[in-house]
Amino acid sequence: MEQTVEPGKLFRFGLFEAEAACSTLTRNGVRVRIQEQPFRVLVVLLERRGEIVTREELRQKLWPEGTYVDFDGSLNVILKKLRAAIDDDSDNPRFIETVPRRGYRFIAPVETVEPQNFAQTASSGAAKADDWPHPATLQPGSHDAVVQEQKTGTRKWLIIAACVLGIGLSAIAVIRSVTKRTLVASPEYTPKTSLAVIPFSNGGAGPSFDYLRFALPSDVVTDLSYARSISVRPFASTTKYAEAYADPQAVGREMKVSYVISGDFVNENGTLKVTAELTRVSDDSVLWRDSVSAPVSELVRLHGDLAQRLQDGVIARVGGPPITNEIPVPHHPRAYDMYLRAIAMPRDPTPNRTAIALLKEAISEDPDYAPAWSELSWRYYLDAEYSNGGEASYRLSDEATARATALDPNGTTNGIAQKAEHGELEAAYDEARALLSRRPDSSDAHFEMSYVYRYAGVFDKAAQECDAALTIDPGNFVFRSCSKVFMYKGNKARAQLFFDLDGNSGWSVRQEMQLALRQKDNAFALALAIIAMESGYKDVEIVVADLEHKPLRDITKIAAREESDAMAQSDPEEKYETAAMLSFSGQEEAAMKVLKSAIQTGYCAAPLLENDPLLYNLGSRTEFQKLKLLADQCQQKFLAHMAGQNFSKTRVN
Repeated sequence: MEQTVEPGKLFRFGLFEAEAACSTLTRNGVRVRIQEQPFRVLVVLLERRGEIVTREELRQKLWPEGTYVDFDGSLNVILKKLRAAIDDDSDNPRFIETVPRRGYRFIAPVETVEPQNFAQTASSGAAKADDWPHPATLQPGSHDAVVQEQKTGTRKWLIIAACVLGIGLSAIAVIRSVTKRTLVASPEYTPKTSLAVIPFSNGGAGPSFDYLRFALPSDVVTDLSYARSISVRPFASTTKYAEAYADPQAVGREMKVSYVISGDFVNENGTLKVTAELTRVSDDSVLWRDSVSAPVSELVRLHGDLAQRLQDGVIARVGGPPITNEIPVPHHPRAYDMYLRAIAMPRDPTPNRTAIALLKEAISEDPDYAPAWSELSWRYYLDAEYSNGGEASYRLSDEATARATALDPNGTTNGIAQKAEHGELEAAYDEARALLSRRPDSSDAHFEMSYVYRYAGVFDKAAQECDAALTIDPGNFVFRSCSKVFMYKGNKARAQLFFDLDGNSGWSVRQEMQLALRQKDNAFALALAIIAMESGYKDVEIVVADLEHKPLRDITKIAAREESDAMAQSDPEEKYETAAMLSFSGQEEAAMKVLKSAIQTGYCAAPLLENDPLLYNLGSRTEFQKLKLLADQCQQKFLAHMAGQNFSKTRVN
C-alpha cells in the first residue's frame, strides 16, 4: 500500500534531513547540493520506504504525459546524481537498493517529523530580525546548487523563512532573481525587453511541411533581431519545446523572458495559413494574434507579409521604436524554400552536411540573401569543429561570414568566436570592436567581446563585458561560458551565476567540476565528473581515474588518449582545460605538451600560468617557465594591438 505524506514533513535518515516543501537536503545541518529531479526521486523513495518503486512509477512522477525524453538514460543520470548527493554506492548501498528489472527501494531507517513539530523547531531557531541580510548582500546560487560552504545565517534564514511562512521555492527564486541583477548589473547598460520564439505547430499541413515548424520561428527570430529595443533568444535555445505542447507562460518563465511568440500553420487547399501570437509571460495574456496566408509556392510573399505583421503588431506592443534597418528580403522562391529547409535541420554532422548542400544551392540562386550566408557560415563552422571539415570548412565559414557582413552591415553575423578559437585574436578584437560600435546595446556584441578578452587572458575586461551582456539580457543561456572568466578570477559565486544559465547541461556540469577542483572540493568534483562522463564528456575521465585512485598504468593510458585527443583539437582553450586536468592528475609530461600547444595556437591567458592551482605541479619545470614567457608575449602582443602600438617580441628558445 502506498504511503502518503503531508508536504511539510521532514525526513531524517543517517546524517541527512530532507524537507519536501522546500526541496532542501542537509547533512549535519549543512545544505547539500541536489537538483530538483533527484530530490523528487528521493522524496518518492522516502515516502514509500521499504517498498519497491518501479521505474515506470518514477517516470510518471518526473515527466508529465506527452513528454518525450530518453527515459532510461535520463533516469540513470538522475539516480547517479541522487546517490552522489547522499554519498551512496549502487554496488554496496546504504540507502537506495536497486532491484534488478523492477525498480528501487529505500532500505535505511527513516524518521518522519510531523509538520507542526518541524515548524516549531524551525521557528525556535530562526534568525533575529537584525540578522536578516539586505538583498544586496545575498550571494547568488540555485535551489539545486546552493553553495555548500556558506553556512551563514543568510542561507539558513532563506530556508527557514520559506518553510515556516509556507512560501516555498518560488519565493526563494524571486529573491535569487533580484539578487542576481543586483550583483551583475552594469550601470552603463539597461535590461532590454526579452523575447523567445518557440517551434510552431503543424495544424494539419501534412508531413511534407513539417520542416516549417522550425523554419518559420527561426526566420521570425532573424527578422526580430533587427529590433534594437528587443533581445531575442536564439531559436536553438527553444527547439527543445518541439516534442509536445509547450505552454508559452511556462516556457517564458523557464527561459526568463518577458514575452513568447508561438504559432501554428495549416494547408487549406494549397494555401498556407500561418497564425502567430504574442503572450506576455507575467500574466499569461495574449497581446497580439494575427494570420497571414499565401499559396504554398509563394513562401517569399509569406515571409514579407509575416515580417510586416510582426513589425506592426509585436514591436508596438512590447514597446520601443520600430525597426529602422531594412530586414533582408529573399527574392527567389525555390532558394528561400531551400534556406528554410536548411535552417530546420539538426546540427549533428550528417544532417549538417545536408544543410550545407541546400544552402550552397540556395545562394547560387539568390546570392544576395544575407541570412542564407550567415547560416552557411555557422554550418561550415560546425562541420569544422564537430565533423571532418577541417581547415577547409573553417576557411569557407570565414568567407561566408564576410559575405553576410558585406550584404548586411547592420546585422550581427560575425566570425569573432571562430577567430578567437583559431588564435586570430587581433582580427577578432577588431571585428568585435566594430560590432560594438554598430550595436552598443546588443548583449551578443558584449558577449563576443568578452570572448576575445577571455582568450587573451584580459579577465577584468572580459568580466565587464560579461556583466554588460547579462545586464542587457538576463537569463540568456548562450552567455554560460562567461562562467570561465569568473572561475579563473576565483569568484565562485559569480561563476555559479553563469553556470545556472544552463545548469542542467553536461557542459555546465563539466565546468562546475573544474571549479570544484580549483576550490579543492575533490569529493564534489568527482561526483560531477562522473555525471559529465555520463553526458558524453570523456575528457574528464582522467579526473575520475585520479580521484578514484585507479592503478597508475590505467591513469597513464587514459592520459595518453586524452593528450592525443587534445592535440587534435583546434580550440586552444579546450586544450588548456585538458592540460589543467592532466596536471591535476599528476600527468605532467602530457600536460606540458598540451599546454604548449594551447599557447602556440593562440591562448594568451598568461595570468593563468601564474595563478591557476591546477598547474602548480608544473611550476618547477624549466620548460614551464618558458611557456609562461611565451604566454606573456602573446598577451603583450594583443595589448599592444589594442593600444595601436607595434610589438617586438623576444625570442624564446
